[in-house]
Amino acid sequence: MRAPSHLIDDPSDARPRTLLRAPTVDEQDMYCLTSYDDPHLYYHKAIAAGDLPMTRRLLPAWDNDRAMDVAAMHGQCDVLLFLHKASRAGCTTRAMDYAAAYGQMECLRFLHQFRKEGCSRQALLYAVRNDHVHCVLYLWRHQPQPHWFHLDAAIRFAKEYKQRRVLKVLQQIRRDASQTSFFQRHLWRPLRTRLTHF
Repeated sequence: MRAPSHLIDDPSDARPRTLLRAPTVDEQDMYCLTSYDDPHLYYHKAIAAGDLPMTRRLLPAWDNDRAMDVAAMHGQCDVLLFLHKASRAGCTTRAMDYAAAYGQMECLRFLHQFRKEGCSRQALLYAVRNDHVHCVLYLWRHQPQPHWFHLDAAIRFAKEYKQRRVLKVLQQIRRDASQTSFFQRHLWRPLRTRLTHF
């Protein structure tokens, strides 16, 4: 699940080129659940399986910042809630990124409402790639700054992977955003100017 080359090598794109070269969701999942190089392998397997008693037992010795990532990517909301309250390691933006990638809406909502880490731009691209329309809409509506990602890049990504449902939603978002900016430019600012000078 690599990003298309035109999203990485586009010279007009001002984003850091390393943004889309981070480990993909599948690579992260494979490392956390099958790699014996991971010192927390059994802890991560317990989290992915939703085994809350085992997670409680292993937490003091094996707490790490990938634990919440694994819980979010596997939709284990009970384990995620427990880790939110008990883990000292916290989490990173990857937790929300992976929740969006796997279409785990409940985990995505929880992380947005109760954690301060937020998500990276990859969250949207992962959701687009995997055709999770609800995640795309949620990310668009609930990020503090609506320009936190490049809408054009997401649309190109949807076209590249032939995700027609998501493409339709993204194009509607683009139309709505351009109508909103038209309203702000041509109607609201002049009206506000007249009201303040009245």
